[in-house]
Amino acid sequence: MKIDGLNYEIFINDISDHLSHKKNLLDLIELLPKNSFDNVSNTDWHETQGMFLKQNSNYYNYFLENILPIPYKKIANYLHADNYDITNGWFQQYEKGDKHCWHNHNGANYTNIYFVELPDTSFATQLYDNYNKKIIDLEVREGSLLTFPASVLHRSKENTGERKTIISFNSDFKFNNNLNLWIIK
Repeated sequence: MKIDGLNYEIFINDISDHLSHKKNLLDLIELLPKNSFDNVSNTDWHETQGMFLKQNSNYYNYFLENILPIPYKKIANYLHADNYDITNGWFQQYEKGDKHCWHNHNGANYTNIYFVELPDTSFATQLYDNYNKKIIDLEVREGSLLTFPASVLHRSKENTGERKTIISFNSDFKFNNNLNLWIIK
C-alpha cells in the first residue's frame, strides 16, 4: 500500500480466518503470568529481547505456524525476496489509560503488528511521517497484520476504551537468487 507523500510502502493484510484464531491466541496469552512494562498493562516484551525465537511460548508458536505464513509469503513475493527471518516477537495488552510513546525498532528491517483485539479502530497504531511532519492514521482493523519499515516512528496513543491486544515482531527479508531479477544494471 502506498500512502501519498510517504517515501516507503506499508503492507496491511487482513487475516481471513482471524475470528477462529483470536480465541486461541487470547486463551494462550491468558495462561502467561501478568507482566506490565512502562505504560502497557500486560506484555512479555522484556522476556523476548535478544531471543531469536521463543521456543516455549505457545501463543507465539501458534501465531508463527497458523497466521503468519500466508501474508508473509505475499509480502516476500511482492518484494522479490527469497525468504524472511523473524528476529523476535511479543504481545502487548493495552487496558484503559495505557499507551506506548513514539519509538522505532532498531536492528530490523520491518516492524509488524497483528491486531488480535481492536474494539475501536481509533486506537490503532499510528505512524509518524518525518518528511511531512505529520501523524498517519491507518485503515487497520481487528485481524489486520500491519508491516512497515522498522525505522519509522510509531505509537499506540492512550487507550480510553476496551482492551486492545497486539502481537508484534521484527523481521528481515532475505534476497539471494532473486536479486538479479530487479536490480537496475
